[in-house]
Amino acid sequence: MKITPLLNSRVVAGIFCAGAVLFMAAGASAQNLYDSEQYSGAIDVFNSSGTPTTFIPSTQPLGKQIAFDSSGDLFVGNNGTAGITKITPNGTTSSFGSGFNEPSGVAVNGAGDVFVANTGNGEIIEVALNGSESLFATGLDNPGFLTFNSAGDLLEADSGSGNIYEFAPNGMKTLYASGFQIPVGLAFNSAGDLFVANGLSQNAGYISEMTPSGTSTILTGLDGPQGLAVNNAGDLFIAVAIGYIEEITPAGASVFSTQVQSPIGLAFAPVPEPSTLALLAVGASAVALRLRRKKN
Repeated sequence: MKITPLLNSRVVAGIFCAGAVLFMAAGASAQNLYDSEQYSGAIDVFNSSGTPTTFIPSTQPLGKQIAFDSSGDLFVGNNGTAGITKITPNGTTSSFGSGFNEPSGVAVNGAGDVFVANTGNGEIIEVALNGSESLFATGLDNPGFLTFNSAGDLLEADSGSGNIYEFAPNGMKTLYASGFQIPVGLAFNSAGDLFVANGLSQNAGYISEMTPSGTSTILTGLDGPQGLAVNNAGDLFIAVAIGYIEEITPAGASVFSTQVQSPIGLAFAPVPEPSTLALLAVGASAVALRLRRKKN
């Protein structure tokens, strides 16, 4: 009796081709850039040409930093109020956490815990997935924008002291860099370089790039740089206070969008990756098709 394999070469090739299509489609998916408007509290989303669409007309006035978690929920620091706004991918808004005093910076770690720079109290609050709040760090001088590095350490721009501090997951603080005028926006690229927006005051701002070895380079001077974001290609986007978003690529600097009023926070929405389950589903479909053909 001859046994016919359920997965012949054509079926196997089909599975790999389908899997490749899934990975290529995910890799080709464009990242969407979002910004928060400081004075209106609106959240905009931009297409690749820099044209914005209003995502949320207003969260609360004095919007600050924004950050996504891995599921696509967006968190907005509302400086001057007592709350953080959470926005789901479908645009549903709700208050997140409680009892903050002028929260500004916000960042999410790999576990989905949200860290909030509680500026008015000079501290950082950690809000766990279950909603419980705990004091992560104290004794800071006007803490502002936050970001995580690839190792899970939290970086904080301390605009009062001009320092940037690094916090280990256990809360241990070390001085990462000093000597800035007013450090605000922070963002890492995939190589581990840290970009810093320095100087919120007009006519005195610039962007610094710091390598993991500690070498610092000034990339460009800007009139009031604020929030920063880096896309998967390594391009840097800068919210400029006077009303535009700058983009820096290996080819140089250019204006990404002027259709903004007072951008302050920037963030890229996460791009879904093809899951193992999706690939298994492709394989299962191929097997089922083979069985049906054999039966017929």
